[in-house]
Amino acid sequence: MKRRDKESGFAMLLVFLMAACIAITLYFEVPRVAFQAERQRELLLVDRGNQFKRAIQVFVTDQTNNPRIAIRHLSTSWRVLTTIAICAIGTWIP
Repeated sequence: MKRRDKESGFAMLLVFLMAACIAITLYFEVPRVAFQAERQRELLLVDRGNQFKRAIQVFVTDQTNNPRIAIRHLSTSWRVLTTIAICAIGTWIP
């Protein structure tokens, strides 16, 4: 019969301890990463909204004949513009 060493099994215990430390670290880091990803999506939406605002300003200033028609047209298609802006990211659900 083989004689067992008093220190046998400590390597396996060390591996489990390291795995537990990595799991705990990931448990605390995953929400931060998810929050940062959400923040990036929100910043992208804000940027696209500013681009749409600038495009509307340019469009309205170009309409020298009758700007009320241009404003009426833009107010009816505002839902379309916001849908395009949000769907580009893929998070909008109608």
